[in-house]
Amino acid sequence: AKMNSAVPHVGKWVYEQVGGGSKEAAEAKVLGPMLLYLDLPDKGHQKLAVQAFPARTLTSFLARDEGTRDQLQDELKRRGPQTRITVFRNRAKTFSPSPNRPPSADMKRFGVTAWLDEALRIRDDLRGEVLAFLKQQMGVDTYLLATPAAVGKIDALQQYLQQSGMTGVTVLTPERVYRFGRSKYGARAATSSSSLPQRHRHAACFSVVVDTSRKKELEGQLKEARKGLELKRKERQAVERDVGQLQQKLDAAKGRQVELNNNTVRLNRLAARIDQAKKRLEPARESV
Repeated sequence: AKMNSAVPHVGKWVYEQVGGGSKEAAEAKVLGPMLLYLDLPDKGHQKLAVQAFPARTLTSFLARDEGTRDQLQDELKRRGPQTRITVFRNRAKTFSPSPNRPPSADMKRFGVTAWLDEALRIRDDLRGEVLAFLKQQMGVDTYLLATPAAVGKIDALQQYLQQSGMTGVTVLTPERVYRFGRSKYGARAATSSSSLPQRHRHAACFSVVVDTSRKKELEGQLKEARKGLELKRKERQAVERDVGQLQQKLDAAKGRQVELNNNTVRLNRLAARIDQAKKRLEPARESV
């Protein structure tokens, strides 16, 4: 939300209007914002990767068909230019880095830890599609993540990359950002430049920041809620026990009621027989 306050609102709209309230249905048509699908478990990598990702890429949405792209673009137009969210239609489903790219393991001696796409943790079923999109948008396969040790070995690293035939590489270190390329003119000589890491509004986008006081407050609320839940559970058990006992008494009373009804029927039958016997007895008495 710090990058763009409109992103969660658009994401909610996609969930409700495109997906009909289903995450799976929404993802079948739209992926986004892209930051939701990117994870960097290594804290050191988190700080470095911020230098590689433009906020525009992290807040963008990837439509998986033309109709959905048009639908989402119409919604963004309706919301106005202040929304500042981009919708892309990427047809690539698989990702493959440059064939000249050397393995990051071979560059550990230069202080390299990983290529950026290697460091990213992405859902297996979406990894190829997401990385293909990131390669198209910001060259995710051309960024090297490195430790401070790479600063003193940067020339040797550049030479190694040149010998491998790999150009257009950006090396991200905590102290400096190095860019290797080739001149567009003449003999196309190798070029290099460096700069200090830039400050970004989305500097903490890959890390989870915990408010300890808020966490303590919520943990206290959770503890009290669990106590309340346990009390309710015991009360429910007591009520269920009472209900069971009362049900047994009710069943016994119903049994007695049935027995009483049967006895009443038998008594009524006996009374009827007695009445009939009395009626037969009267003529006998009169004849005596």
